[in-house]
Amino acid sequence: MKRIRKLSKWADYAQYKYKDASEFSNSRFPNGVHTIPINGTNIDILTYDRRSPVTLIVFHAALSKSATRIPAFKGRGLAEDSNFNLISLADPTLEMGELDVAWFLGNEHTGYLPDLLAPLLHEILRTFETQNTIIFGSSGGGFAAVNFGSYFPDSIVLAAVPRLSLVDKPVEKLEKYASIAFSDQTREDQFNAILSRIGGGRLSEKLADEGLNFDLCIYHNLGDKTFADHHVMLFISKLESSERLFTKAEWFGSGHVIIPAAPYRQVLSHFGSSSDQKTSILSAGFVPVLRDFPGNPHI
Repeated sequence: MKRIRKLSKWADYAQYKYKDASEFSNSRFPNGVHTIPINGTNIDILTYDRRSPVTLIVFHAALSKSATRIPAFKGRGLAEDSNFNLISLADPTLEMGELDVAWFLGNEHTGYLPDLLAPLLHEILRTFETQNTIIFGSSGGGFAAVNFGSYFPDSIVLAAVPRLSLVDKPVEKLEKYASIAFSDQTREDQFNAILSRIGGGRLSEKLADEGLNFDLCIYHNLGDKTFADHHVMLFISKLESSERLFTKAEWFGSGHVIIPAAPYRQVLSHFGSSSDQKTSILSAGFVPVLRDFPGNPHI
């Protein structure tokens, strides 16, 4: 299903359209939906400044079949309940065809999306006078949150039931993403270039080489054995020596189910309650992988 682009869904928010990324970067980012045209596609960003020292950046997960319109923005309730500033991002590649998820990797119009988006996000954080940045995503949005983390040194990345590999089961159909995101003339070279930026499809390979310059908190569902075995444990095995990797796991049901909002609110309340970042992570119930691996009881 190709979704309809319709900004009227967000009519409660002021809407701003810019001629290019440069004009956007020079704005003051009033609260609302911001649209930046990029080579025939659109970057959509929802911002809300609550004058908080903490800003929450949110990447959405795969869209459900019931989500028939784009752009999609997530995290509004979490940010409001936590009294955090919000930057919510919509994946521009979903505008191009019948895709539910594209992991915020980019397309032939944007190039590798993190390189394009990260400087824009830094401009918003600067204008918000952000002191602490929390980057959040679940499932496919968790992949994006972890992938973007290194662009924001000393941030907290909260990755919930995250996909951490695009080449381990349950295997996502990368071929469909490639066929829609890139034309026949550019597909192979551009797609392979993007894969090389993400460790060939495994974030564990990328971050094992780079190291963690941010605090990564993986929030896992104990009932999700497939993702535990093929994503979380594989990832941990590659980064087990990192002092910046933390895990927390609870039972939320069998299979790859979405964690409800209430536990996120509790975690975020801890993340925003202490000036010492590690103390806030530990108080939220996360434990250092360095201490507990192997046989981490929290996985």
